[in-house]
Amino acid sequence: MVNNQIHIPKQEELTKKLAEFKRDGFSGFHVVADFDRTLTKGHIDGKHFSTSELVKNELHFSSEYQIEYKKLHDEYYSQEISPFIPLDQKKKLMNEWWNKFLQLTVDSGLKLEMLENIIK
Repeated sequence: MVNNQIHIPKQEELTKKLAEFKRDGFSGFHVVADFDRTLTKGHIDGKHFSTSELVKNELHFSSEYQIEYKKLHDEYYSQEISPFIPLDQKKKLMNEWWNKFLQLTVDSGLKLEMLENIIK
């Protein structure tokens, strides 16, 4: 795997794991998505963030974007962290939220270069 834009600190370890995935197949492969941050925490300089907050804060979209983002956040965040909503329903809600967030962000002028600048 050679790509000048991707840094892989443990290339041999990654190569070994990929070979194991190919050998073992996908029947035992699981992806963990941590929407409610019960497993992981995201911090920059001690400040907590999510991917959507990072995009919102770093890309400096219009005030209209900020208003619409807040409406989405207010609508979906309480559902995301609610212990009373069944997981299957939460998954549907989070997918719905993510699609609305992405559409809002694209409609507001998101460009690939903007994301690349955030990553840097």
